Order: sequence, then C-alpha cells, then structure tokens
Amino acid sequence: MAQQFQADAVGTSATVNVPTTTETPILTGNPLPIPFENGKCLVQGTLVITPGTGTTSITIRVRRNPAGENVVVGTAVIVAGFVAGSAGDIGFGFVDPIPDGRTCVYQLTVQQAGAGANGTAQLGCLLQTTVLSG
Repeated sequence: MAQQFQADAVGTSATVNVPTTTETPILTGNPLPIPFENGKCLVQGTLVITPGTGTTSITIRVRRNPAGENVVVGTAVIVAGFVAGSAGDIGFGFVDPIPDGRTCVYQLTVQQAGAGANGTAQLGCLLQTTVLSG
C-alpha cells in the first residue's frame, strides 16, 4: 500500500481567457518535495470551461515543472460531451512516476481546436496533487 507524503490543491480565483488555438496555463500548483527516488504523484482535478464558438476539441495537459524540464505527464483530448459556447465541467486524473527525489510543481493547461472565438476557463477549476510512495 502506498503512503501519502504531501498534498496540494489550487483553484481558480478569476476567469482565464483561453485564446482560439494557443495552449494556455490555467492553474499552477505549489512545490511538493518528493521524499524518495521512487515516488509518484496523483494529479487530478476539474476544468470548468466555456469553449469558444466553433470549438471541435479541447486538449487538457498536465505538465511537471513547467519552468524547468516541462514534462507532459498526461494529455486528454476531448472531442465529445461539450457544447461550444456553453460552460461545462471536464474531470481528469493522471499518475506521474517521479524518476528521482526532486521537488515537483504541476500545471494544468488547456488548448482549443477549431475555435472561431476565445473561450474562458471559469471559476471552479481545480488542480489537486498528492505525493505517494512508489
């Protein structure tokens, strides 16, 4: 059984403009120290978004250490279940096996495809990270 070491959660305090086709950071967590060289991090959350009109897909990415190594630890491409121009919630979750004992920061980004107008990430977006033993 894995042991929990650290946890963090951040949420949106203001709306975030999502340009038509640019990958846009929505939330960045706080630094989490990894106690061993075989740790892993459970990264989960919710994206509350109003996609721009004409949007055909939404890509969610979670990145580890965006100001450094900038590794994509999870990607989800959403092509159904949302309505362009209408607010909706998209849940996500990824597990990141961490290769060493470095401190990690996680970031949630979103990118629209086919959008004819900007979208908006709404209040209520959540990025939750939990560091576990490997």
